[in-house]
Amino acid sequence: NGPVCDTATNRCVPCTATEDVCSVGNYCAMNRCVPGCRNAMDCSMGNRCDTATHMCVGCTGDADCALGTICRMNTCVPGCGPGRACGAGSTCCGTACVNAQTDNMNCGMCGRACATGTTCCAGACVNTQTDRANCGMCGAACSPANSTGACVAGACTVGACNTGFGNCDGDASTGCEADFASNASHCGACGNRCSFANASAAC
Repeated sequence: NGPVCDTATNRCVPCTATEDVCSVGNYCAMNRCVPGCRNAMDCSMGNRCDTATHMCVGCTGDADCALGTICRMNTCVPGCGPGRACGAGSTCCGTACVNAQTDNMNCGMCGRACATGTTCCAGACVNTQTDRANCGMCGAACSPANSTGACVAGACTVGACNTGFGNCDGDASTGCEADFASNASHCGACGNRCSFANASAAC
């Protein structure tokens, strides 16, 4: 009746629990070969064998999952916990992997939430409507040329020009572009063009 001897009954059977000679994709149950997995060899690449159910699954424990994920109901899902770290650039807060540099609920550290109207930029809560280093969005520095600059309602404005310079084109992106000491089109002041009849001009 089979190639294996069941020493408990002294009968020849297709298989026993200690001598599972079933073909790939089958396992021994009550001395019979039935469909199911015995180990990872019976499963497709990347899957594991849940020996309790003899089914191929995504994972049987956290160790089967990549960093930043945990095993829940035989599937790797985002998460972390004691002894289960997050991937590079993430921090474990409770059971979730977060980026403490940008997460508004965990800014700089777990549990530190940014107040209404502020945003987490580089681990600090800032108001992107007024912050010169993060004007309108994180990392957008407001530093117009030759000017103190100012962040107003999330937009970078020129503010006060440095002495001897002017914002003659009205464009905040170029700052106070005119050097009154040398710009012939704005010599000493915006719009004061330096020109002479039948001669070249210099400021």
